[in-house]
Amino acid sequence: MKEYITKDADEAAYLWLQNICSLDRVEKDEGFRKPIIFFVFLYSCEEEIFHQLIDSFRNGNSLVEPKSFAWKRSEIRRIIHENLFDSNQRG
Repeated sequence: MKEYITKDADEAAYLWLQNICSLDRVEKDEGFRKPIIFFVFLYSCEEEIFHQLIDSFRNGNSLVEPKSFAWKRSEIRRIIHENLFDSNQRG
């Protein structure tokens, strides 16, 4: 399995809906002014096919079911909130 890392929440939601990808983990990096959340996906296809999938998303040529995308986007927002704000309250 190969790894792909993104900090784009919409891209993460889109990838999470694909059959060839799975969200492996979330990493937090301390940026200059605020923390940055990275989503690490594992995928099981050839790199060329995967990059075509990414390119079609970035060019607006991909189709996903809107309700599923909205649900995954909401989950991504929850993950971001947990990693940014809940850790600040504990520390």
